[in-house]
Amino acid sequence: MRAGAFDCIAPDRASLFGSVGIALEAAEQRERHAQQVNLFGDAGSAGAEHPSLISVERWDEGRLLKEEKASIGFYLSGHPFSAYRPEVERFVRSSLKNLQPKSNGEYQQKGQLIAGVVESVRIQRTQSGRMVIVNLSDGTAAQEVTIYSEIFEQYRDLCKEDNLLVIEAKVKSVRRASAGDEGDTTFTRVIADKIYDLAAARSQFAKGIRLSINGEASRAGAAAAARLKGLLEPYRNGACPVCVSYRNGAAVCEVRLGEEWRVRPDDGLMQSLAEWLRPENVQLLYP
Repeated sequence: MRAGAFDCIAPDRASLFGSVGIALEAAEQRERHAQQVNLFGDAGSAGAEHPSLISVERWDEGRLLKEEKASIGFYLSGHPFSAYRPEVERFVRSSLKNLQPKSNGEYQQKGQLIAGVVESVRIQRTQSGRMVIVNLSDGTAAQEVTIYSEIFEQYRDLCKEDNLLVIEAKVKSVRRASAGDEGDTTFTRVIADKIYDLAAARSQFAKGIRLSINGEASRAGAAAAARLKGLLEPYRNGACPVCVSYRNGAAVCEVRLGEEWRVRPDDGLMQSLAEWLRPENVQLLYP
């Protein structure tokens, strides 16, 4: 059910899942009535009605995929990274499938930027302490990322299943001798240096937010300015500058807000701006 086994019967998985309790209760009631035989030897028909599914909020794509993974151990109908891909690809240039380690077996001096959704996290004990292995996936490939203890302590709250991570990492190709006559095997080893969630990655790599204010918003005048101030206020003192492209019937201008109006580009801010101005009028700018 959580993974879509009944989609051909009832595609609303949230409603089906929420109705499990009443379905079990109805089945038990039918069984009790079936055991009651009337004077004519017929099974009682009472309680044969089919219960209605309860109405609940439909699962969005992210919730659907999480439920699939929780049920069967992997994503079935899609990949959660797909929702982030259009934005992340603007500053993460390589997919996990196309990682380019140095051929001489040494780590690159300059780290690569990689991104993906955490599929699993496990801890390994070593002679020098412990290290954490995060299995990262972006829909093109999966890659194990090693996070040493001192780095993990800084970012432990981010390294959880189903979270999107952007990682500055050192990458190298490792050759390992195999037993018998199977020959050597080569694999890619990735060591994390810095870890970001999406909001932190935006603050680090975006050069600003451009808001296009026109139509109804521009005609609102002072009310529009007050609303913009109210939306930005909770996210002030961030690293991301805000630029307003203002248009009315007579002119167009672009104004960069003062340094005191730099913001944290969290999902909450981006969503509230998009709901007000429409998504196409809220743009994160990357180099």
